[in-house]
Amino acid sequence: QINSGDLLPLAGSFNLMVDRLSRNDQADIYLRCQTKLLNDLSSALEHRQTDQSLAISSSYKEFPEIKRLLFALGLSEQVKMQPSQSTSSNPEGKLPSLPHTPSTPVPSRRFAAPNMKPIPPTSTRQPGISPLSSPTENWRVNNKTSNY
Repeated sequence: QINSGDLLPLAGSFNLMVDRLSRNDQADIYLRCQTKLLNDLSSALEHRQTDQSLAISSSYKEFPEIKRLLFALGLSEQVKMQPSQSTSSNPEGKLPSLPHTPSTPVPSRRFAAPNMKPIPPTSTRQPGISPLSSPTENWRVNNKTSNY
């Protein structure tokens, strides 16, 4: 344990680096588990018949994003859980705890406006200006000066 001296800043830097590496590893495990679950969900949706329940891993409950997606699709009541399989990189089968990011509440489906149509995109392109041209070229086009 280093309490003072020339090595104190170095020790602090090492602690910070170890903390960042640990968080990066936890985020990587979380992302791999989420990706696997999304792949399983996609496969289950592709092979599901309309009158059957949706069979996916019970680990979906650990992902608020997936739970919200199933709710938004109206499939949360139709989920039939399969036992979750633990991954080799995470033998406990439990996801690392990541900071919770609050999300906006999901609006009820009964308030969805019927017959909503997307607004068509509007063009902001100006005549004579290429969309890939540089700002300097655009300035020259818009501010033409006469040669004396």
